[in-house]
Amino acid sequence: MSVDKGAGNCRYGVFPGKMDLAHSDMLSRLDVGVVCLDKDGRFIHFNKTIQDITGITDADVIGKELHELLSSYRYSGNSLLRNLMSAGDQNHGSENTYLKLVTHDGYLKYLTCEQMPCVDENGICNGTIFFIRDETIRTVCSNDRLFSNYEMDTSHLPFVSFLCKGDDTWSVEYVSDNIVQFGYDPAALLSGKLSFADIVHSDHIENIRNAVDSCTDEYFSHEYMILPKHGEPRWVLERSYAVRDDDGNITHFHGAVLDIHERKLAEKELESMNLQERALSTLGSKALSCNNVDALMDYAVELVATTLDIKCCLIMERLSDGRFLLRYGYGVSDWCIGSVIVGGDSASQAGMTVVSGKPLIMRDTEKENRFQVPRFLYEHGILSGVCVIIGSMNSPFGTLCAYADEKRQFSEHDINFLKSVSNILAESIGLRESIGSLELYKKMIGHSNDYIMVLDTVTKKFDHVSDRVIEDLGFSESELMSQNVFEPGCFMRTMDMFDVIRKAADEGTFVVASEFIRKNGTSFPVDISFSFVENEGRIYMVLIGRDVTEREKAHRILHESRTKLSAIFENATDLICLSDLHGRILQINKTMTEFMGYQNGELVDSSLEDLFSPDIRMDVQTIIAEVVSKGSITVEIDMLKKNGDSLPMEIKIQLIEYNDKKRLLSMGRDVSERRLLEEAIRGHAEQLEYSNNIKDMFADVTSHDLISSVSLIEGYVDYLTGVEEDNDKVRILETITASTEKLKRTINSASLFAKMNSSKELELQTMDLRYVYRNSVDRLFERITSRDIDVALNAPDSCPAYMNPIMEEVFFNLLSNAIKYSPEGDEVLVGIESAGDRWKVSVSDHGPGISDEDKSKIFDRFSKASNSDVSGKGLGLAIARLALKCHGEELHVDDNVDGKGSTFWFNVRVSDEFDDFQ
Repeated sequence: MSVDKGAGNCRYGVFPGKMDLAHSDMLSRLDVGVVCLDKDGRFIHFNKTIQDITGITDADVIGKELHELLSSYRYSGNSLLRNLMSAGDQNHGSENTYLKLVTHDGYLKYLTCEQMPCVDENGICNGTIFFIRDETIRTVCSNDRLFSNYEMDTSHLPFVSFLCKGDDTWSVEYVSDNIVQFGYDPAALLSGKLSFADIVHSDHIENIRNAVDSCTDEYFSHEYMILPKHGEPRWVLERSYAVRDDDGNITHFHGAVLDIHERKLAEKELESMNLQERALSTLGSKALSCNNVDALMDYAVELVATTLDIKCCLIMERLSDGRFLLRYGYGVSDWCIGSVIVGGDSASQAGMTVVSGKPLIMRDTEKENRFQVPRFLYEHGILSGVCVIIGSMNSPFGTLCAYADEKRQFSEHDINFLKSVSNILAESIGLRESIGSLELYKKMIGHSNDYIMVLDTVTKKFDHVSDRVIEDLGFSESELMSQNVFEPGCFMRTMDMFDVIRKAADEGTFVVASEFIRKNGTSFPVDISFSFVENEGRIYMVLIGRDVTEREKAHRILHESRTKLSAIFENATDLICLSDLHGRILQINKTMTEFMGYQNGELVDSSLEDLFSPDIRMDVQTIIAEVVSKGSITVEIDMLKKNGDSLPMEIKIQLIEYNDKKRLLSMGRDVSERRLLEEAIRGHAEQLEYSNNIKDMFADVTSHDLISSVSLIEGYVDYLTGVEEDNDKVRILETITASTEKLKRTINSASLFAKMNSSKELELQTMDLRYVYRNSVDRLFERITSRDIDVALNAPDSCPAYMNPIMEEVFFNLLSNAIKYSPEGDEVLVGIESAGDRWKVSVSDHGPGISDEDKSKIFDRFSKASNSDVSGKGLGLAIARLALKCHGEELHVDDNVDGKGSTFWFNVRVSDEFDDFQ
């Protein structure tokens, strides 16, 4: 039994002699749960297996009495403690009791508890040992009725139980509902559409058949891969019991399948890392003892290929002209070695690796476009590979290349392994003239970023320490060499060196978490790898330490991040809900709980449908299906509070990955106030539309009446002009005619301005700007000729634009103003040029110009420049600006470069209907 005497727990024990006989951690490594109580009912041992089942740590119970803890724990902990109390009260000899409990992480467990009293030579009971065994699989997957007083519910089980026939395809007669974890509907298996053999990986089916055929015992156990309905194959562990007829023939198999995929991946990764570490150790030893560089290189490429389980490994030597020669290789045809040459620099993977100095991964030869893939790689069926530099960028020997005939994802561990191999090879090549056992090893490890030390197992002193140990710890080399790793004052702390040496001797390489103490008293965490090497008949221990400060910091940051996210989740003002794809609520935040009127945790495990009125509950599954299809949607829907009140909510629902499972994250916001505001805005918009209609009608009526009156005046004036012979009166009549023309233009401009100002949007069409320009010039022909103005156009042959015919009024008003303000006999320049997806139109004159003060107001109605002595009502530029605003554009004015006159310019969208326009 494991009792920490130094911690003071031994005073509760009554059989220390027996505990001293046990290894300190032996009970903690058993697969059986072990609980030890002394004669007073105090806990003196609570091993890791029972901690994993109950969620209670040994620190929570050691030294405490059993009856004190009964009120402290719920669920699995309380159930187990009550069982121990009951068994202890009976105080019988060794016997089994049975219990069922749900573990702290939600799984159902069926357990047997064996009680063993500890009696001294006088027959006095000094304590009790309880052995708790997990019998879940045996209980559920056999016909034993060990728990007949409980109803067995497989929905909580971490495995899939089944009953199938002993035929060739293993037809399924029963399967638990949690087969859905592999994507299969239980009905498909029970109906015969699928058999158990159909979901087993084809590579493993024969092995399972052999195991079934050779089953002579009560059960058989086998690990193999299963084919989920969707996704990659997964590793499972099957344990099946044979059901036999009266003649002993197997008719059925009743068993369980447990998903062990993550465990197998972890085992594979750990096995790969251990294999790589052993390979590096072997290669290092080879480098120390081998004086033949060619033999070392051949050994290295074979070692890399077999360690990484890949098609081939190559060493490409850099030639004097920058190209690379395939000098050493494993897994390729003999004719390639010594003859294949690839380009340097960016012409090949080797060249790019040397140029960058960094590992270069090729994920797919068919899609590679960074460099040219050599033909011989295609001929050998290579699909992926990685290349690392041998030596330094300034003086590289070449590259070490690993290639696979599959699309392999080379991990960081793989790349670090290749870099370590290349470092060893680089040192071997550079020191080929002075290879000398330990000296070579010292120089190789001197360049490492790790803390490397060589310990003499006889003197128990360091024989060598790398420069980084000296630099980072602050000790001198002599101070480090004099330290004894078995003494308390050593810079390495928190580990038992005798235990480390024993494990390193048993396992070959052993890694332990420790810490280094600097000379100034500060410390930092490290992982230290221990292994043995032999040199000239003497045994040395190689210690390789790695600073894990950043890793520990990353773990702390991750923990803090999770804490912050949890705080944000709970304190967010929005309603947040996490549910599964069936609509079952898994978690909601505090805001939603309070807003909906529920108690904390009351909504967990209920359905999303319960939160909506009955008339829309049937739509919930449709909404979920749409989220799964699109990834994210936003809906506006009424929700029901606990008291029955209905509230309008805007809910954004997203499909997310949470704990490696698809989940729905819903975030809701009360839109009651927004709906009221929208109603108010709609009412206001209707009122504005009514007001605009009244204004348009008034403008039309007023314009019509005014034009009618002006036309009447014009008629009388024309009549009087024809009959009047007095010259003075004729001049008066001509003045009246000119005034009525100005009045008509003013009325038309005001009417046009009012209509554009109330228009919601204009109908746009493709028109040629040159055509619009010509129409405007035709309308101004008399003014142009009367003032002898030269109007010039600089434009492409065709200028298709997307606009409304009202744009002619913009041209007309700008040209009219330019003609009006230009000196007689001068010129007006009109330019149309391309500006991306817009035409830029400009009108330039050489008039008096516009001051900066006036530029800000000339576009207002009835406004003119302060220095203008030309008649006008000031509506032309206002109309032009408003017409452009209806097109989403602005009217601008700039001074001419020569300081004379002004340039008005604007943009209009280029039409993409050019062919139709033509």
